[in-house]
Formats: sequence, structure tokens, C-alpha cells
Amino acid sequence: MSRQIPRRQTAANHVSARLAKALGLESMTPGKDQLREALGLHQPPERVMRSLERFPDGLPAPRLPIWQNDEVTSPHALMFQEMASIHQLQTRQLRDNLSLKPIPSGWLEALHQLQGLYPDVPVLYNLEITYFRTLGNLESWRGSAEQMLERFPGYLFAACSLASYYLGKEQPDKVPPLFNDHFELEDFDPVERIYEASEISSFYGTMAWYHLFKRHILRSCVCISLIHAARPQDPFLDNLTGWLLLLPERTLASLQQALRSK
Repeated sequence: MSRQIPRRQTAANHVSARLAKALGLESMTPGKDQLREALGLHQPPERVMRSLERFPDGLPAPRLPIWQNDEVTSPHALMFQEMASIHQLQTRQLRDNLSLKPIPSGWLEALHQLQGLYPDVPVLYNLEITYFRTLGNLESWRGSAEQMLERFPGYLFAACSLASYYLGKEQPDKVPPLFNDHFELEDFDPVERIYEASEISSFYGTMAWYHLFKRHILRSCVCISLIHAARPQDPFLDNLTGWLLLLPERTLASLQQALRSK
């Protein structure tokens, strides 16, 4: 799931010589993955979580969800399997066509036809959100996300999409209500099941962004470590890392010590 960079937060791309030395970096323009590793964000999430035991932030203790890399198994996602095979194929083609420039004409009309046939399949509405976001039509993105969350209460990807809109508008206080004031995936989606890696990255990517806004830095780092463990190539990790670089150098040096302390 894509997310936009906050208006006044342009991700940083370099560090000073002093900070590079403090973090053990050989370059003042490290790759984002090198910076995450230097800070300690490539450690197992359970080890990063221990930093909150030493420096609690007043929020509930984080928990380690169980995930796999197979298909999403949420009740909402399973609705897709009930579509006819030909319509599943059409849906995948529409998804793939979103990466084309320009998006083929008639794309939205074709999606609306499928929505008419399958009004209870969330993925069809999620594609509409992605369509408007890809076009940069922010208000249509917001409207579609709101309608989707109303149609499918508790649908993780709808909540994350609308939360991303508000974070992009620098309105973080509108985020917690979308998740019923929960900050852990197992609290928001308490159905006993194994989560899929994309659910981990979507939920904790949103939460990492939110916690950066609220200056819950260690909590954000826990979220980042979970994303790295589940989907180490997730492109949003680089955005989050760039925003970490906007913190004061003293904070970053202290952050490394907090994350790497045993």
C-alpha cells in the first residue's frame, strides 16, 4: 500500500561526518538499508521491543504477531475466492494495469462492472482507491476510502488507506479512531489466524508513520523492525528511514544505543 510523504517532512538523504562516525557508518550518504542496520532496526523485532521495556512510552506493550508469505486469510480477503475464475483473472489484470502509464482508458468503467457483479468483494473497492491515489486525486481517494470502510467495517487495508490520507495531510489525530484506538494488529483484528506479510507491512507501516508524527520514536522503530522482518524489500521502509534522519543527531545516536542495548 502506497503512502505519501508529509508536506513538511522531506525525507533526508545524508548524515554528517559526526553522526556517521557515531553510528559506525563509512559514508555520509549511506543507503537507507545501511542506516537501518546501523541503528539496530534489522535486529529481530522481539529484541527491538525490549527497548520499550527500558524506556516505556505509556502505550500498551507491543506484541509479536505471527505471519506468513502466502495469501491473505482474513474473512474480507477470502471473498475474492468466491468470484468466478474469469472475473478473478479480470481483477488481476486491472490491478496490473494500474502500473501502466497512462492507465488504459475504460479502466474505471471495467472495475465498476465487476463491483456491480460482486458488491461484497473488498478487493474491488481497494483497487478503486489505488486508482485515484495513482492519479493524484486525493479527495476521490479519501471519499473512496471512507465509503469502503463504511461498507466493510474493520477491513484492514481500508483503514490503512484512509489513515495514510490523513497522515499525508498532517492530521495524525484522526488516525487512532480508524483502528478503534488500537496500536497492535492483534487488537484491531482479533480473529485468531496467521497474518499475511502484506497485512503486517500495511498496518505497522501506518503505525510507524503515525508514531513518528507523535514523536513515539522507539515505538515507531518497533514497527519498522516488524516491517523489515515481514517484507524486507518494502519500499516504504526507505520513506520511514528518511524521516528518521530528520531527527536531531543527538537523538539518533541515543536511539542507536537504546535499540542495541542488551
